[in-house]
Amino acid sequence: MSIGLTGCHRTGKTTLAKAYAEEHGVVFCPTKTTEVFERLGMDPKAEYPLEQRLDIQEAILESLIEQYIACGERVFITDRTPLDLAAYTLTEVYRGVEMTPETEDRLRHYINRCFDLTNLWFGLIMLIKPGIPAEEGVLKGPNSYGYVEHYAAVIMGLVSDERTAVNHFYMKSTVLDLQERVNCLHNTIQMVQRRQMEDALYDENGFAVVH
Repeated sequence: MSIGLTGCHRTGKTTLAKAYAEEHGVVFCPTKTTEVFERLGMDPKAEYPLEQRLDIQEAILESLIEQYIACGERVFITDRTPLDLAAYTLTEVYRGVEMTPETEDRLRHYINRCFDLTNLWFGLIMLIKPGIPAEEGVLKGPNSYGYVEHYAAVIMGLVSDERTAVNHFYMKSTVLDLQERVNCLHNTIQMVQRRQMEDALYDENGFAVVH
C-alpha cells in the first residue's frame, strides 16, 4: 500500500515522508516539481494565465507519474499526490477569470485525471494541514496567509470528494512534533491494514470465508 502525503507547501510533508521511510523501511519517492519549473523557466510564485498554468501543471503531472513509475512496484511514500496538482490549479482559478468552453473542458479533464491517478497509485493519502511556521524558500509557492488557507480549503475539499476512492485522512494542525507525526501516520496505516484484513475474511454477501 503506497502512501501519499498531501497538503500545502511548507507543511512538513517531505520531512515527514523521509522520517517515516527511514524508521519503517519504506521507499521514499521524492517529487521534484521545482525541477519542472526550472526546466520551463517558470517561477512558482508568479501568476500565469490559466492556459499557461495548465501547460505547467500538465508537465508537472507527467513528471510526477514518471517518478512514481521509477519506484517500480515497491511500496513507497511520497510527499505529493496528483490531488495537490489539482488543488494548485484550482487555487489559481479566481472568480471573474473568463474561460472559453475549450479551456473549461481542458481543466475538467485535468482535474478528473488527477483523481484517477491518485486512486490508481495510492492505498492511503494523508492530508497534512498548515501548522508549522513557514519560511521563505527558493522556488517555493506563495507564503501569504490568505493563499495558504485558500489552498488548504481546496485540498480538503478534493481529499473528501467522493471521487477520491482511496483511504483518506488528515493530520491535525496541532500535531507538530516530527516523531509524533511519524507515529500518527504509522498508527493510521496499521488501522487501514487491519481493516483490509478483516474485510478480506468476508465475501460480497457478508459471509465469513474459511481458508
